Amino acid sequence: MTVFKFTTDCFNSEQNLKKVAEIINQNSDQKPIIVVSDSNTSKKIFFEIADLVQIGTEKTYKAKIQQAQTYFLKINNALFYNNFEFETKTSIEINELFTELNSFIHSQNQNSHNSKSSHSYISNFGEKLFAKLLSNYLNFLGISTLIYYSENTINADLTNENYRIKLSESKKLFKKNGTTSKNKNEIKIFTSQLFSNTDGKILSFDQQNFDYSTCIIASIFNCPAIQIWTDKQNLFSTDSIVSGKNELHNQISYLEAAEFSQFGNFNFDHKVLKFALENKTKVSFKNIFHPDQTICQINFNDNLVPHTVKAVVLKKEVSLITTQDKKIFEYENYLVSSSANGITVVVSKDNLKTITKNIKDAKVENGYCITTVIGEGLKGSLKSTAKILECLSKQKIEPKIILQNSQQISLNLVIKELESNLALQKIYQTILTD
Repeated sequence: MTVFKFTTDCFNSEQNLKKVAEIINQNSDQKPIIVVSDSNTSKKIFFEIADLVQIGTEKTYKAKIQQAQTYFLKINNALFYNNFEFETKTSIEINELFTELNSFIHSQNQNSHNSKSSHSYISNFGEKLFAKLLSNYLNFLGISTLIYYSENTINADLTNENYRIKLSESKKLFKKNGTTSKNKNEIKIFTSQLFSNTDGKILSFDQQNFDYSTCIIASIFNCPAIQIWTDKQNLFSTDSIVSGKNELHNQISYLEAAEFSQFGNFNFDHKVLKFALENKTKVSFKNIFHPDQTICQINFNDNLVPHTVKAVVLKKEVSLITTQDKKIFEYENYLVSSSANGITVVVSKDNLKTITKNIKDAKVENGYCITTVIGEGLKGSLKSTAKILECLSKQKIEPKIILQNSQQISLNLVIKELESNLALQKIYQTILTD
């Protein structure tokens, strides 16, 4: 059994949603466990509703709820354009879910109880609706489904050594909603309203492409593999060059994936990778429009991964802050370097205002980017590092900071953003085309 996690972009149109259903239908004999996400549009609307509910502007949030309801009814109309029975049935169920949402908000307002968990419940409500749309469309295709949810979020404190015992008991807390409860061959569909941490914050499926909740589902049902489905051709932004054929090697190691998650466009936490590693869960990425191809597979046996340089990745719009104040370590950063002048951290431009407000002696330098070379081929290879620095020197590009991680899987170069594209091309020509 495999967990199929469909990311946000898989729900951004009814065409994509149909592709999701088609993939599930083609693999229905394997009984994959499905994890849904929310579309970007729906996510934005429900997040605004959650904010408006917290500040108590009833007239405004009710208008937003109506906007969300109209959005989902339009998707329903497009999905079941030629089937009045399923369109009517799904419309009724969508309206019932919005009645449920209104009742929840009303009860929260009556009790003056607008907590963080309430905000999470509302902001992630779109996933419940997409689970219903997907479930009914699969029923339309002749596939039995069950939507799994929990009336109260299940605590999944992953720092607790006994979490596996707790998770094994979690099955008892799941509620079911679907076409049948007797058919053992139904497809299980999960929404995000299942797990919370010790602070009551919901561990939402849509926060990251590959997150704790997806791993938790795999752990509970003893699934040996997770497939992350997207509509993207690769896992990188356009500011990246990967391998000689401009595509990621099919196999990457756990350590390479951890580096990509920080400096690439992977969008998942390295701690999640560790969780998957501990559970011996295979992780791969696939495209909904090319389902027979695997974009990338994370192999937790590093010996089976080609020891090559996999990619050069850019992270633009970063700033350097130099200070003597050790409080700088309290703020999120990409890289840290120290010298006689003090501590220098590389931070996102978005965090500058907050940091400079609280760090009085902060010296700021803007206009930089991080150029990161990633791959097992760097490990123990001073020759590769020397070649990279030499090729930059020939172009008179002088990195402000040069750092290699402790596993020697990545080399991070902080250079001026104006020089980033030239640096990317020259490193590519020097290393990746060897």
